[in-house]
Amino acid sequence: MPEKKPNRRVQFTRGALRNALIELAIEKPLREITVTDVCTQADINRSTFYLHYPGVHALLREVEDQLLDQFRADLKGLSPDPRDLAAVLSRLKADTRRRMLMHALLDDPYVALRIHKMTYAAFRLNWQRDMLPDEENKKRLIFTFIVNGAVALLSEWIADDMPELSAEQTVLLLYDLIRRGPGRLRDGYRAEQPLSPPP
Repeated sequence: MPEKKPNRRVQFTRGALRNALIELAIEKPLREITVTDVCTQADINRSTFYLHYPGVHALLREVEDQLLDQFRADLKGLSPDPRDLAAVLSRLKADTRRRMLMHALLDDPYVALRIHKMTYAAFRLNWQRDMLPDEENKKRLIFTFIVNGAVALLSEWIADDMPELSAEQTVLLLYDLIRRGPGRLRDGYRAEQPLSPPP
């Protein structure tokens, strides 16, 4: 039997609650957001909230899952060409609400772990082919180092504290760090270099 779609009123209410949580997540730390905050922001009473979600945590997971599904779709089929990643990041940064939400949610260990897994999956084949030793334990350690660094670097850039660095410049720096290591910076990193596919 086909699954019934929620009616329009249910969809509207759940959408209003998700939007309220998003607005609050942009303004204050996730751990401080309460059911009362969400209800006030959405102009919905608490009993209606509890008809749809057992608590803020469940609502937060739904918002996170939607954002991460969208990010996964952005990364799907990403080629080794750094211009592809720069295009994804440019779109993310251009969408101020989505960018601010992504930055806020990166404080949640659940989101951080999923972003790490997506980053690993997106780059694994290229890293494996180009730069990793054959030993599995060494690969795991190198992947852990690269993924943590890549996610931290992109998180800082997404925070929008560096308006002078374009997506292309940020990706060039990331690829330089991954391929050549931090020692490359001693040799004079030039953010203005054009992006091109890796050799």
